[in-house]
Amino acid sequence: MALLLNELQWADEPLVPQVSDPEWEAEVMSLMGVVPDCLRRLAPSPWVRRAYLDAITRAPRTLPPPEVELASLVTAQENACRYCYGVARTRMRMLGFSEEMLDRIERRAQLAEADDRERELVRFCRDLARSKPRPAKKARETMESVGFTAPQTAELAYVVAMSGFCNRVSTLIAAEPETDLEQSAPKRGLWQRLSAWLPGPAPRGNRPVADYPAPTFGGAYGGLVRLLDPLPGAATLEVTLDRAFSTNQLPRRTLALMFAVVARTLDCSLCETGAIALLDEEGIPKKVQQEVLDTLGSPALTEVETLVIPWARDTVWMPEQPARIQERSRPILDAVGPTMFVEVVGGAALANACVRLAMLET
Repeated sequence: MALLLNELQWADEPLVPQVSDPEWEAEVMSLMGVVPDCLRRLAPSPWVRRAYLDAITRAPRTLPPPEVELASLVTAQENACRYCYGVARTRMRMLGFSEEMLDRIERRAQLAEADDRERELVRFCRDLARSKPRPAKKARETMESVGFTAPQTAELAYVVAMSGFCNRVSTLIAAEPETDLEQSAPKRGLWQRLSAWLPGPAPRGNRPVADYPAPTFGGAYGGLVRLLDPLPGAATLEVTLDRAFSTNQLPRRTLALMFAVVARTLDCSLCETGAIALLDEEGIPKKVQQEVLDTLGSPALTEVETLVIPWARDTVWMPEQPARIQERSRPILDAVGPTMFVEVVGGAALANACVRLAMLET
């Protein structure tokens, strides 16, 4: 049973420090009007910070803002992210959702004031975020029966997947909760500042949101990207994957092993096949690949991989109390340092996002 906001246990201190990067902070400020704590702590990793910013600023094409915010709230609660849950709840209140309805959503009570579409949206998001098991074709058919088009369901899956990306990143680095934002939302006269936290159809500052080229659907995960075509999320996902697998911090083979383990855990053949193709390119013997998938270890792994691979599997289903996974993350932080740790966290979060998106294939 998912916990309420005040029931979540969180690390006393963030696991990674804020890092000053004036150019990055100026870009975030131009788009949002504020620089969230999490984005300051992700500054050392260009691809992780960009993926996180894209996830919180890009407005979906087919879904109205209230549905996007509802999906984000449900996903954050299911993933037990104190940071994102607090922000999502505040954003819902800014859009006019009553405390009573929010309480009902959070407590899984009957949504008497909601229509069939809203109730099914909540169910779909909960099931996809948790993935015990992952939703299959029947879930998409049910969504269609209450009025969701195929592109809307695909975009909703993308919202859940990338919200989950943000949830895992924020939790695993133990970002400082935005308590000032949470406390100021009910006050009058603060809409202009607080609205920066809501995705909109146009950028808020002088700098436009990054315009990514049309996807090529190439590479090991081209099939996954194609599941989002022709939605804008396809281009964003392709760029994110390309950047993640070409970073100079996290070895490509390590990231591919993480993807393979997460995919195997959730029985996702599409993502596991992509990871295997990358491992083949890296020259990892099939015997080693199978050993890792079967046992989460191998003498052929590096010292860092020996720590990271079992931990990556732990991120598939986030514990009800986030402090537990934060504590289990400390040995990795101690071994690799804060910059590499941000990359490892981003890799686990992206693998989880991709596996959940792949339910669109079934």
